[in-house]
Amino acid sequence: MLGIFAMVYVVFLNIYEYYALDVVHGQIKTSPTNSIAAFAALPIICFAYQTHEIVLPVYASLAKPRSTNFIKSTIFSLILLLVIYNLGGSYGYITFGDKVKADIIQMYDARDPVVSLH
Repeated sequence: MLGIFAMVYVVFLNIYEYYALDVVHGQIKTSPTNSIAAFAALPIICFAYQTHEIVLPVYASLAKPRSTNFIKSTIFSLILLLVIYNLGGSYGYITFGDKVKADIIQMYDARDPVVSLH
């Protein structure tokens, strides 16, 4: 549950800070600079989605371990991850543009009570 809270909190933080911060937005690219740059992100995306599912423990933890229940839970979790990642990534990118760091939490001021949860 702590991991789920952490994911949802980062998405909340990205959306909240988009409306609350007064930042100088970076350039927002709408297309890759060249064709190689378009394919450079593909291995990262494939690796990220492949490593999220730990198949055997998830299947074993189902109340009724059947393939239909497993398929339903997998589809639900992937849709939920798609929504969470798209919201977090989109709001983070439109807030900071091409100035965004790999760890978006570094872009926010730690003295902000919403960021530090004081």
